[in-house]
Amino acid sequence: MRKLLLIIGLIAFIATCSAQDKKSLQLKHNNHKDSIEYELIIFDIGFDSWFITRDNESNKRSIKYYELKNQIYVAEWNRLYRAGRREFDCSINYESTTNYGFDLNYKLYMYFKYFEEKNKIKLIHP
Repeated sequence: MRKLLLIIGLIAFIATCSAQDKKSLQLKHNNHKDSIEYELIIFDIGFDSWFITRDNESNKRSIKYYELKNQIYVAEWNRLYRAGRREFDCSINYESTTNYGFDLNYKLYMYFKYFEEKNKIKLIHP
């Protein structure tokens, strides 16, 4: 039952965005017998080329760094979404107790950096 709730929660990660053109993030899980893999899908067409030109930061930080930053980013993102800011078209259900792995945490962190740069919005301050 706990796994089912976790899976439902993960599927709902960006459920509010599913019908909009502006949707930007989706978290997808893949069950493999005893393990769950997570995949972050970013629909913003400019992200991939932006990411490729900046994908050299991953070796500079630990997974804990990205997890902590993502928790802060997600909290601020969701606060702005609830406040009705039009740039934030969905909420993010990021569970701090879930092990999403290094790659997903790094890519999510980089998406927040991309979003800040693209929209000239500073979500969090260092």
